Amino acid sequence: MAKVKVKVNSKGAQALLTSQAVQANLNARAARIRDAAGPGFKVRERPQRVKRYGVQVRTDSDTGRKAQADTNALLRALDAGR
Repeated sequence: MAKVKVKVNSKGAQALLTSQAVQANLNARAARIRDAAGPGFKVRERPQRVKRYGVQVRTDSDTGRKAQADTNALLRALDAGR
């Protein structure tokens, strides 16, 4: 079996991970997770990340914190982001 060497183009990978298409995809997934989790959750965009774009779904109120503590709402809503 032949050995295959792969050399990653770091600048190209970084450009892909910070592209508008990736940002839109991640924002849409996070919004679906937030909606599935119910009230009391928000989406936090993390554009300040240098090598990649990030987004989080977080609790936003006591309602969200209670839902997360009692029913693990965010974990149950993860499938909505697929």
